[in-house]
Parts: sequence; structure tokens; C-alpha cells
Amino acid sequence: MGPASEEPDLVLRPSDILAGAVTPGSSSVFVVGAYDSRITFYSQQVRALELVHALHEQGRLASNPKCAVIGGGAAGVTAAAALALVSQGPVDLYESNPEMLALQSASTRRRLDPHIYDWPSLHTSDPVAGLPILDWKTGTAQSVRNDVFMEFNMLALALGGRPARLTRHAVQGIAVNARTLDLSFERDAHADDLPQDIKPNHRIDDTASYDIVVLAFGFGLEPPVAAGISMPSYWLDGGVPGPDIQGKATPRFLVSGNGDGGLIDLVAAGTANFDHQGMIDQIIHQPGIDRVRAALLEIDREANALAVAGQGFDFMSAYDTRIMPALQQIGLPARVGQRLRPGVQLILQTLDPEPLSVGSAILNRLAAYLVIRACDANAITNFQHVNGPALAPIGAPAAPPYPALHWFECGGQVIGADSAIIRHGTARIAVRTPFENLLQDFDVRHRKWRAKYADALMVPQLSADARALFGRAARRQQIPSARWAARDEEAHAPLRIGLETEGPNLVWSGDVATTDVGQIWTSSQARAVELYCPPFPGELGPAAAAAFRLALHSSRFTMFGNVGEWEAYAVQRSSGSPHARHLTPPILRAGAPQGIAHSRELMTTSNLATALHQALDAWLLAALDGRIIGFTTDGADPGSVVTVPMAGDVLTRMAGVWAVWRGQFQASPELLNRFLRLMLCARDDEAARDEAQILLGPKKLDSITRAVVVCLAIASGWTELGPVADPPGNLTLARATGAPWSGHACGADLIDREPLQLAAARYMWRTEFVVLPMIDTPLEAMLRADVALADVGAEQPSLSEAEHATSIMLSTDPAFRLAARTSLAALAAHLAQAEVSYFTRLRRDVQEAQA
Repeated sequence: MGPASEEPDLVLRPSDILAGAVTPGSSSVFVVGAYDSRITFYSQQVRALELVHALHEQGRLASNPKCAVIGGGAAGVTAAAALALVSQGPVDLYESNPEMLALQSASTRRRLDPHIYDWPSLHTSDPVAGLPILDWKTGTAQSVRNDVFMEFNMLALALGGRPARLTRHAVQGIAVNARTLDLSFERDAHADDLPQDIKPNHRIDDTASYDIVVLAFGFGLEPPVAAGISMPSYWLDGGVPGPDIQGKATPRFLVSGNGDGGLIDLVAAGTANFDHQGMIDQIIHQPGIDRVRAALLEIDREANALAVAGQGFDFMSAYDTRIMPALQQIGLPARVGQRLRPGVQLILQTLDPEPLSVGSAILNRLAAYLVIRACDANAITNFQHVNGPALAPIGAPAAPPYPALHWFECGGQVIGADSAIIRHGTARIAVRTPFENLLQDFDVRHRKWRAKYADALMVPQLSADARALFGRAARRQQIPSARWAARDEEAHAPLRIGLETEGPNLVWSGDVATTDVGQIWTSSQARAVELYCPPFPGELGPAAAAAFRLALHSSRFTMFGNVGEWEAYAVQRSSGSPHARHLTPPILRAGAPQGIAHSRELMTTSNLATALHQALDAWLLAALDGRIIGFTTDGADPGSVVTVPMAGDVLTRMAGVWAVWRGQFQASPELLNRFLRLMLCARDDEAARDEAQILLGPKKLDSITRAVVVCLAIASGWTELGPVADPPGNLTLARATGAPWSGHACGADLIDREPLQLAAARYMWRTEFVVLPMIDTPLEAMLRADVALADVGAEQPSLSEAEHATSIMLSTDPAFRLAARTSLAALAAHLAQAEVSYFTRLRRDVQEAQA
């Protein structure tokens, strides 16, 4: 489970995962999911994958142990598949029911969503779970179950029947021996079983020994009768609150229990035509809902802190005072009121004095709160909260205050209802009883472990390391992809990335980590890339430039976000750039891709910008290295990028200089970044930093290559020349006498939207020397062209004034080219002459000033 913040002590290491899962009775028996909160299909899968990843990383699977997984729910099926995928030993999956994932197999009215209940965290509307194995997309519980089960079967087929599925195998206990864990279980009798061993029910007791056991027994089943009412399971369609009761102008619904199941059914009972998903969609997509996001998260943190201390929390009052005014401003309560079941009378019965509980998901809690307040605001609807230790059925009162089909007593109050929905939870003790010898005080230990890592565990996330492990293993075994996705060729599926705000920080997520974004430029010819970026550029700070740089230089890249905001930003920094030509902005679209909710990286905006720029700069350095080595080895110039022939001894010296520079760049990312960005931008100030960095990428690689090669040639003659991290400029030249000279090597296309050839001679350079690698014209010719184009009366320097410039101007003019292709000595002499001319000019200026 990935970190919930940048604090290192909140990151769960593999050893921490095992510490939270190992049982007191054996160091080889582990529990997954049965004692945790935030129980969803997706979160149980994540917990299972993290446990198996931890076993792998801690070396527990190195000897290919024989493993058993007990329980065929979401956690058990996922754990068994993961164990079989990353180890070679036998893996047996035990399930007492006739089929795996039995709870969801017949549920067509309940929906499963991988992320929605993590709202208001990020990417909650992403319909794709985004798991490396057994992945799925939001849908009915039955459809999700069928998709996952089909993937499980395909995985087992690819792995030669591993894991083995042992359905109708009821595990009765585990004996811990010196070297093995011995399971005892009851199964159906086989034809080869001894007749005397077969019970009257055609079952037989059996045993098997294992090295590692994973307990994924879950939570058991709901009792079929609760509070005197026959109550279908939450997962059965009959357990969903039904349509309006015939002939009832004011239908009365009693919901008992305020866990997630109870709150979901409270919303379903309170709204017309059961549409819990519709209610959820209305909340998270309501314009302006982000106004309450921070307050909701803060309220949740406060409530969790009090829960750890054993205290309750009044969510109703907190929501009334801290979020309701904003909700009313955006019109959400009124919209929810329109969804109410006509005349509905809701009663919520809880053990706690507060109707809403910290154990429920924020989204379910907020939906229930809105339904409750909508009932209060309507003249013919009503909400009543009743709390007490027990809900007991009673006969109808002699003089009932209203007609009702069922009557109950709770805490001295008499309650009548036409329909009762009892959500008191499942029979957890029953499924744990066979393992009491192993569990002992596991619940106490696990509670303390959860408290220690509360923030990291609140929203379970699959770590990048776990994702990489199972992704590699699945590809290696050629496990087929998810059935729901149209993935004809996985290698050509789009790479999907998300970039969103979370408070003052940013979250980067999806298929590519920040450290690996360079691979997008490498693979962009083959793989399309989709970046979901709903924040406006101004909300991202410097990270906007880093994300746009990535997009600008990728050949098949689509940015999803606010098209109007990003279009203005894109044009100013691409086709309208004052520093470069021939930059086409990326495709911009509204909407969002799927499958980006995984591998979250939480960073400050400046840290994220730095991480992205450094990864992209590293890609450029590697690309440059390949080109420069080829050029300095034998003068190879594919595509005629450099077009400046060099003598053999010059190339040899350049190779040595590049080896030194490359080492400096690898040691100092800031040195590399400054060197490169000033290569493509004449402006040397922080205000232009983002604009300059955006230019650095494959679309300008030819220009950068030529500029760096020319600088290396100059460094072969000026032997003390090297890159510099501090302004002014990006080069420094150590001298035998006097202070070092600063230099600016600039291969920009434009200076303030004017061609470099015209603007370079009169630009106010801040360094002692300027290298213009893209200009083949002598300085004097540049000056004449500039004067010829200048309007009469314009404030342009005259040729004589420009001759007093205080910088040495070096271009690849004919004299430079002749020297470079002649010999190293000729090139050194050419540079020495440039110094002589510079000092001559300085002396003349001094004499004229003294005259």
C-alpha cells in the first residue's frame, strides 16, 4: 500500500506488511483483509497483492513453498493468483461454497466501483481498477465477478493449472507442527475414497500439509433473520430496497445499522427508483463540489483521531456548520431533494448516539447526510434517528400512531415501518472459529498496527514495486489481459497518466512513474500517451511547464483537461514561442482516459516539476551522448545535423572533453538543466526558466546536438572551458591571469521573436563571450544585415557602436570552419586571435574614454 504523504515513516515496507498480517500462532500463517476497515472488492485485492509482494521481497517464496489460501472471495482469489504467478510451488485455493466469488455471483442491482468510495481523494471517477492482474471495470457486482473469475481461469490455464481450485472444501482447522502446517477439512467424497470413510452426507474428512497459509476467510454471511425480520443478503437483489409500496402516500423505511451497507440502503430507500450510482455521480460531478473537498478531508481526519482515542464524533453538526453553506451555494441539497421518494419517511436506527459513523466511506456518509437534510427540508417527508442497544420486534400497538407493516421497540421508542432493512453485519466469529489457535490476540495487535499506519492504510493503494513485480510476471507468463478492455495488442495500448491537485500538493499517477517519463519520448512512435490533467495550468505552478514539455515533444500525445485554458498556455509556449520555431502544440481534448488511479506519487508542485525535468533532461543527455560519441569517433553526422567538419586531432580532444562534461552533468542535474536551457534561450533570468525548459526535447534535439558539438570544439582549443551552474551564462573559461570569463552558448531560433542572425549582434549579452553555434555568418556581416533592416530613426546601434561591444562573439563562420577542419593547433590559434581582438577593442575603448 503506497504512501499517503511524503513522510517516510508512513511508507509501508514489505516487512511492515508482514508484521501486520502474521498470526501470533505461526510465523507462516498470514491474515489478509479480515480485520481491516474500508472493505471493498478493490481494497481486498490490493491488500492481497501487497501481502504476496511482501512475502516475495522478504524471501519467503524463494524456495517455492507449498501454499494454501483459505477463502475464495476477492482477497483469496487474488492472493492465490499472485502466489502462483511469482512462485513455482503448488498453490491450493480453498472455498467452502461450490464456486469462487460466490457473494457477487447473482447480484445484478448492486454495483462495484474500484475507486469511488475513496472520494474526495483523486481519480475516484476512474472506472478501471488498474491492477496488474485480475483487473476489472466498474459494473454490476455480477459482471465484475464474472470478469475477474474469467481472468483467474485464464491465469490458471497459462500456469498449468496453478492455483488449484478446491471448491466445497470446508477447512476445519490448522495444526502447527515443527515444519508444516497441517490443514484438516471436509470435502465431497471421490470415487476412490474408502467407503468406511464416507459420511452419510457423502462428505469425507481429509488433511493436507503446507509451508505457508494465507487466511482470507473474509467476514462470513449475514444472518437470514435479524430483529425478527427475514432479511435477504446485501448481495442478493431481494435485499435492495424496493419500489414505492403500493397505495402508500408516505412509505416508511427502517434502516438498522450505519456502516457502508446501511448508509447505501438508506440512500436507496430515500430516493425514487433505486439509483445509488446516480446519486453518487450527482455528488462527485456537481459543479463546485471541490469547494468542500478540503473540509471533508479535515473533518474525516478529526473524526479518525477521536476514534483512535475511543471517542465519537458528531458528523451531522460538523457538516451543518462547515460544508452545508457551500453545498447550498452550489445547489446540491436542492438537487438531492428532487430525487427523494415521494412522501418517504426514513428511520435510521444505530447503536451509537450519532447517526453517521467514522467507519463509513466519506462519499456514502455525505450522500446519507444530504438525503437526511433533504427529508428535513420537505414538508411531507421525514427523517428520524433512533439509537439504542437493541432492535426488538413487537406486535402492533393498540392505537398505532400511523399504519405500518412491522413494529419494533428500541431504547424505549416504538417504531413502525412498511419495510425494514437490517444491516447488522456478518457472522464474523463463525468464520474465525476454526483458526482460534492461530489468531489468539491478532485483533488487538492488528488494531495497534492499523493505528500506527493510519494515514497510509486509509485508502489502500498498490505500491509501485508490487505493481512492477506482478506486471513483469504476467508479461513473462503471457497472461491474457482483462476481458473488459479492447486490448488487441498490449504493447500498443496507450500509456495513461494523471496529474491532479491534492490540497497544496500534486499527485502524479498512472502507467509511468515520474522517474521513467523519458521512456515516453523513446516509445512515443509506437505508444500513444494520454495525460489526464483537469487543473488549470496556473494551479500546477512550475509543474505545468514540466507536463507541457513532456507533451510537446511526444509524437502521439493527448492532453485531457480544460481545453480553453490549456490551449492559450500551449500556443504561447509552442507555435507562439518567442524563442523557437516549428513547434506544434499537442492535441488537447476534454474528458478523461481510464486506468490512471494507480501508482500515486504525492509531491509539492516544485518537487514534481524538478522530478519531471530531471528525468527528461537525463533522456536528452543519453540521446546527446550517443550522437556525440558517434561524431567524435569518426565524424559521423547522420542527417547532416552538425555540418561542421572537424580534424582528427580536434575530434580526439572533443571526445575527452565530452567525457569530463558528461560526468559533471550526471553528477549535477541543475548544471545539465542550465546548460541545456540556455542553449535554446537567450534570456538568462528566472522569469524565462519555464519557457526555456519547455523547448528541451526531441523536437529540438538536432539544434542542441549541433550547439553542444560546436561548444566541445571550442573547448578543445580553449582547454579550460566548461559548463557552469551559476549565472551569468552556461559556460566558464578559466584564464591564467585575471578572473574567469563567463560565456553564453546559444543556439536559439529566435531572440524576442526575431531571427537569431538579426538580433544576436545587438542583444544585451551579460557574458564576456558568446557562442552562436547556429550562425555561419561573421559578426561584421550580422551587423551590416541588422543595420540594413533597421528603420530610419529606430534605436539601433550603429556599426561603429556595435564594434565597441564588450563580448567576444564566436560563430561557425568560414574562419572557424577552416580552423576546425585543419587541426587542433589551427583552431586554438583562431580562438587566441579572438582574444587578441577583444583586448585590442578594450584598450581602444579605454583610450577613447580618456581622450
